[in-house]
Amino acid sequence: RGPYIGTTLECGAGQADCTLDILRGVGLSSGDQLLIMVATSSDLTQPCRTGTQTVENKSLPADPVSGAAGGTYFAFGNISEAAVPGEYAMCWRPAGSSQDFKAFAGYLHISCRPGYFELSDSTGTKKCTLCTKGYYCLGGSSTRESEKTACRSHSTTPAKGAVSEEECKCIPGYFDDEALSYCVA
Repeated sequence: RGPYIGTTLECGAGQADCTLDILRGVGLSSGDQLLIMVATSSDLTQPCRTGTQTVENKSLPADPVSGAAGGTYFAFGNISEAAVPGEYAMCWRPAGSSQDFKAFAGYLHISCRPGYFELSDSTGTKKCTLCTKGYYCLGGSSTRESEKTACRSHSTTPAKGAVSEEECKCIPGYFDDEALSYCVA
């Protein structure tokens, strides 16, 4: 009884409609709980060990939907907007249990959604930051994609949060020369 091992979920931090909706297993029921915990390199052999920092605690909803191969799918709702980019372990325990969350269900990967880039503060804590005006941000985490990219010369975005280069427009006094692919006076 419990979740199938190896589920990997991808969500964008602060994304209102980001849900954990593909957990499958045998005998999952209403009231079961899933604990999302920080996964560090030392946790890889035992990611659901006691003492790991808790990020989010979710209970399974009252109305599970049966799935294929004897499994059950559950929707957990939104991931907290306070979640920071990174890799997290999903640890399960059955309804009514007071035992630790020892059953490893898989990993949750939280990345920055488009229009945001990953930034670390002075303590090394990562967060998703709204893309600044004059830049566009593809989203992602811990890779080049999570960085902000400057618009080409003599162009800017109309506001913060641009998600693609197409949002970069020539500044007043310049026009887009499509043959040259940049703004000219």
